[in-house]
Amino acid sequence: MLEERAKPLFFIFPQGADTKPPGKSRANKPQTAPDSQRYRRTMDIWDKEKRSAVMASTKSRDTRPELIVRSYLYHRGYRFRKNVKGMPGTPDIVLKKYGTVIFIHGCFWHGHTPDFHIPRSNSEYWKEKIERNRLRDKRDKERLRNAGWNVITVWECQLKPATREKTLFEIEYLITRFYIKRLKDKARKKRYAEMEHRIPVAGYEGKTK
Repeated sequence: MLEERAKPLFFIFPQGADTKPPGKSRANKPQTAPDSQRYRRTMDIWDKEKRSAVMASTKSRDTRPELIVRSYLYHRGYRFRKNVKGMPGTPDIVLKKYGTVIFIHGCFWHGHTPDFHIPRSNSEYWKEKIERNRLRDKRDKERLRNAGWNVITVWECQLKPATREKTLFEIEYLITRFYIKRLKDKARKKRYAEMEHRIPVAGYEGKTK
């Protein structure tokens, strides 16, 4: 599922650790890797200048993953706003009618643990930058939830051809589920308001002639 606090699908092992998948035994229970081993490093195939140019050319909006999700929702009849600056985190898609916002995150820039690799060149800089992004994302989504919005997070890797159809179906399922819950909440509040209107105030005996 695409909900924010879903359990991870992969185990991340620190370098040099036994990579045998954990079994049912408590002795094989996976341990949380320390912060120093949290991110895996990979050999950078470009020099510093080339890497800088590639990073600078990366688009922050209207990316291919965003276009895939927006196109699907539009053809399914949903209408929405995109990249709303006045909201925390500038959500990629805002469905006001459904009380839902969608963030479509790149795995590298937002530190998606199963697919994230730190470049070997200037690794400390990238580690700190990505960690700041993660903390900012968490803060912005919490502010949206406190304001009554439902938050869906979609990762770039979930939109690869092998899993794209399943991911898009899950997005629509969550939007529909949130909408039904919202309608039920509104109906419940309306019934409570009607009941309060009908309940007589203590000591009130009606109009006097």
